[in-house]
Parts: sequence; structure tokens; C-alpha cells
Amino acid sequence: MSKKLHLGFFEKSTSDLSKIKCNKCHKLYSLGSSEPERQTIHGLKLHLSKFHGEENRQYLKRQEKEEEKEEQKLEAKLKRRKSEISIATGSTNSSSGGQLVQTIIFKMEQARA
Repeated sequence: MSKKLHLGFFEKSTSDLSKIKCNKCHKLYSLGSSEPERQTIHGLKLHLSKFHGEENRQYLKRQEKEEEKEEQKLEAKLKRRKSEISIATGSTNSSSGGQLVQTIIFKMEQARA
């Protein structure tokens, strides 16, 4: 279950680990299981969308921001990998730098053999 959904909108029940209470209307909703790894938030998202439009918009906005952050992290990771690959293959702007990298890689491969 996404812990971030219930922050501000829902509060976990202390008596029943499979239940969660809506902070707006104070109704109890099931998480599907008392085991955290088996809990779902589908019913909670549905409840927000049906009964609490403003809270649902806030939740969707948060989700969008989190997805953008994740996308930026993935793009940065991809950029780093591309630069590592270009360095390893000697694809640099400086031809002498590329030769140096190729020489180092060649010597490392010889040392392994």
C-alpha cells in the first residue's frame, strides 16, 4: 500500500490493522488485509474520487509530482549510463583522451587474463 495516500486523507485504525479511517467523513474502509505487503489502496482512491473531490484533486496532483520526480531520476540515470558507455568506448571530444581510456581498458583486460 502506498503510505503517501493515507497521509493527510486517512488514518490507520489502531484496533484493526486491515482498516483505515477517512479523516473527512470518519468512515472505516478496508485495506484488504492486515498484512502490509498485501494491502491495497484501490478502495481509498475510489472513495476520494466519489465523495471528496477536492482531496482527490490534491492526491492526483501529488501523484503527478511524484511521477515527474521519478521520471527525472530515470532520465538522470540514463544520462549517466550513456556517459559511462561513451567513456568506456572512447567516444570523447578529445581523441587523445579516448585513446587513453582505450589503453587503460586494454591493460585492465590483459591483467584479468
